[in-house]
Amino acid sequence: MKGMDNIMKLRIILRASAHTVYKLPDFVFKEISYLIIDSAAWRYCLSYRINLISV
Repeated sequence: MKGMDNIMKLRIILRASAHTVYKLPDFVFKEISYLIIDSAAWRYCLSYRINLISV
């Protein structure tokens, strides 16, 4: 599933930027990243479903 690969890449980028820019502790970052990624995955699923319906 291509979308999930993108989400994994996004998670890695977010983790790297969070550590370098904000110096956040890992557990704080995990909470934030899961919120962001869950909403991104949810939007991806919704758009995927809408695309299926419209075909």
